[in-house]
Amino acid sequence: MKFSLRKGVKAPKVNQIQPFVDNSNPQNIVTGNPNLSPIESYSVSVRNNFWYPVSKTNLWSRFSFKVLQDDIVDSTFIDEKGVVNRYFTQLNGNKSANVNLWYGFTFKPLELDVNPGFWLNWNERSNYFNHERVKTNNIWSGFYLELSKSLDSLLESSLEFHLNWSQAQSDNPSFQNATNLNWDISTKQELRLPSKFKLIGELEYKIIPSNSSFGTTQSFTLLNASLERPFLKGNSLIAKLTFYDILGQNRAINRNFYQNNVSETISQALTRYVMLTMTYKFRKKRKQKEDEMDF
Repeated sequence: MKFSLRKGVKAPKVNQIQPFVDNSNPQNIVTGNPNLSPIESYSVSVRNNFWYPVSKTNLWSRFSFKVLQDDIVDSTFIDEKGVVNRYFTQLNGNKSANVNLWYGFTFKPLELDVNPGFWLNWNERSNYFNHERVKTNNIWSGFYLELSKSLDSLLESSLEFHLNWSQAQSDNPSFQNATNLNWDISTKQELRLPSKFKLIGELEYKIIPSNSSFGTTQSFTLLNASLERPFLKGNSLIAKLTFYDILGQNRAINRNFYQNNVSETISQALTRYVMLTMTYKFRKKRKQKEDEMDF
């Protein structure tokens, strides 16, 4: 178990303290503040870890809390012409907390490895909007569960479940409080075949439901398969042929809440393709009387 207290100091950025008006965008004017002082942070954390190799039981846990003094924040004002004027100021009381808990054990009757986990990040942050202090609360959390089992070194099977939930709340009357949920379930199977071949299959189903901020539900299924075989002395060279996204449904979608902002990013993703990879493993130590060409 470890307990720690820490104080940190962070200097303002150059663009925050330069006493000039940035009017390169006439609709978004930024003014620096040369009177800014360094940000002071005070944090406390508690961590507890253990590992028992005989019972295959392990724990990794951590809790931390941080509060900021003289935090540098934006002060935004929209004038009668619709021009956004922004400058930097400081306030006290912005804070955040983090919780992480991961536990693993073996379910003896089935010789099944079970690994659940939980994490949560929270922050409370204030800034100024139209000369009024606005407070926002953001929460990001997730749950993870992995089940894995090996059958006589012939088949290795695993099942994973991920659930992520986030929430954004703000005093800003123009901001709509929002929540976001997404989850996915996946499985991986590794089958050892004769002549040192290994067949690997991966299947993942992911869903991002609609909510108050996004009216569309996004869901897709990913299916990958590969065949690999080792070569050379000591199996140092591994050849692997992989078929990615066999169903052709791959997407890259990210929904994010932070302070008074809600965003959805959709990136172009590679869909169905095939890749051949060759991996060579170097030995840490060379044994005597071995051929130099083996390395």
